[in-house]
Amino acid sequence: MSELNPNPMPGVLSDFSKLMQAIFSQQDNLERQNQKLTALRDWLLPMLMNGQMRVA
Repeated sequence: MSELNPNPMPGVLSDFSKLMQAIFSQQDNLERQNQKLTALRDWLLPMLMNGQMRVA
């Protein structure tokens, strides 16, 4: 059975941290975009349903 090394090689932790920071940044960006799209949908849908607005 192999043992896990609690002390990774130099740079491994830094590289992992950079990768995770990019992933979390993208997640935050997508969550903000989703909130904006949800608000836009909630604003447009009632107008489409009652005929105030038409889709060309």
